[in-house]
Amino acid sequence: MKLRHYLINEQVDLICKYDVIKYMLNKPVMGNRIGKWVLALSEFSLNFVPQKAVKGQALADFLADHPCQVTLPKLDETMLVEPIPWILEFDGSKTELGAGAGIVLTSPSGKIFKFSFSLLFKCSNNQAEYEALIAGLELLIDLKAYSILIKGNSQLVIGQLTGIYQCISPVMRSYYKIDQNLLSQFSETKFEFVYREENSPANELAQDGSGYKKTDLIEFRPQPLDSALTRICEENQVCEITTLTSSEDWRTPIKQYLQNPDGSYDYIVKIRAMQYCLMKDGLFKRGTDGILLKCIDTKESMRVMAEVHEGCADYIKLERK
Repeated sequence: MKLRHYLINEQVDLICKYDVIKYMLNKPVMGNRIGKWVLALSEFSLNFVPQKAVKGQALADFLADHPCQVTLPKLDETMLVEPIPWILEFDGSKTELGAGAGIVLTSPSGKIFKFSFSLLFKCSNNQAEYEALIAGLELLIDLKAYSILIKGNSQLVIGQLTGIYQCISPVMRSYYKIDQNLLSQFSETKFEFVYREENSPANELAQDGSGYKKTDLIEFRPQPLDSALTRICEENQVCEITTLTSSEDWRTPIKQYLQNPDGSYDYIVKIRAMQYCLMKDGLFKRGTDGILLKCIDTKESMRVMAEVHEGCADYIKLERK
């Protein structure tokens, strides 16, 4: 017996409906298997205890014998228990010394995890905010979180992800697509805009990562972090690359709006059209120095690039001679 060393020196109560020990000892002839059992159990101090009635089973039998005739009213609303989400607090910092990202994760049980990153590339403050959020979402995916609450003091990032603001900048649109792909891996996601005072731990971690101000919230140095535009696009291939076909011309909606500026066009087209002007020779874009730059289509741009490359090759050959 595996439990022999536990039972040999103890008084053991045997709970069952019938006194099995008394039955075996009172049997006149003990042979075969029962005799072996009696011989094996003789060294233990066994005490028979009759099994008492189970209260839950007695209640179930009573309800089965006396069914209730009253019909219960139907509930209009279903009672649901909401899970406690993970809390993600993020912030980004951009200074002359560099850029950093700060993340504070709070588990459903209340445990707090703090992270500080130093961004190894040039970026704006809004890009640093997006980098912090993307890094936090990647950590939550590794932790197998399914319900999250995102808190941040960046009104632009929170507004774009909730649909309040539009992404006009191509760079911000790329970050937006990465965030949407990461957010789709969670079953429940909520956003909450907080002021900087309420987001001070993440702000201090971001400032530590940018080199602006050291903090005592973490013991280790900020970890280096590459851009999410290159890290995620190359590894996970989540970024979409769209190419213009021969039948598409990016100048067409801008030309149509400049010829007939009404309210039926998209907001992005209206904003982009402010930088262009329409002349007899075609569409031109105003440069920063006031010079008009001619806009060409895909085929013409390929021809111009080929001519430039051929010229560079001839120039290199001449220099080698």
